[in-house]
Amino acid sequence: MGDTKTKSGIVDRVAKLSPVVVFSKSACSYCEEAVDLLRELDARFMTVELDKVKNGKAMHEMLKKETSWQTLPAIYIGGEFIGGCEDGPSDGKGLMTLYAKGQLIPLLKEAGAFINQNMHSPGRKEEPVG
Repeated sequence: MGDTKTKSGIVDRVAKLSPVVVFSKSACSYCEEAVDLLRELDARFMTVELDKVKNGKAMHEMLKKETSWQTLPAIYIGGEFIGGCEDGPSDGKGLMTLYAKGQLIPLLKEAGAFINQNMHSPGRKEEPVG
């Protein structure tokens, strides 16, 4: 087993591989809810299913240690940890909270999560899918 610094670096590198990274587990309803919202918004993101990847348990332990966040999903936008699906490490964070406050789209744009950055302009109203 490698040292903590090496594993910590892996989590950090993975969090920067995509504009949005969702560390999740395959049978987690909050993880599914977060991924569904990102899909509805047509954001570019990657999911790391910790119950399916090699060293997933060790990565989850490192996430807990680095973020003090015990549950999944653990979501990074632009390399910054924003929390989970509905709440975050500080007031006003968490994917759904940011979305409800109108802060998610600008954050996703800043991170380069939209292929067509003009698609989510301030004057465009977001419509729920489905």
